[in-house]
Amino acid sequence: MATLSLNVGNFITLRLTPNNYPLWHEQALALAESQELVGHLTNEDPAPNKYVILDPSNSSDAENTNPQLTNAFITWRKFDRLLRGWIIGTLSEEALSLVVGLDTAHAVWEALKNAYAQESQEREFTLRQQLTYL
Repeated sequence: MATLSLNVGNFITLRLTPNNYPLWHEQALALAESQELVGHLTNEDPAPNKYVILDPSNSSDAENTNPQLTNAFITWRKFDRLLRGWIIGTLSEEALSLVVGLDTAHAVWEALKNAYAQESQEREFTLRQQLTYL
């Protein structure tokens, strides 16, 4: 899975703006694919159960009856936050304002797609029309 010492700038050379979403998207997707983290973006690798509650009858320690974070969730969250951080590090100030407070890589990915993908498709259509008229 992901390499913690990876230089994201080698993969994503653009800062995301409203005008370069398709190019940025391809670079970000390539980064996620190279680190086997695409499932975090697409939600095909959703968060596992966050807590496990230990059976109090099997424990003499009352503290063990509190919910405990699962190791699977801790590992998943570590990689999700890593990918989220990589993506956020490539955003322009304008794009960054769209993802403030979003907690997962998938939520960030979807917010950016919803904000810029349609705009990019509309812009592409307009440019194609302009080329046709030329």
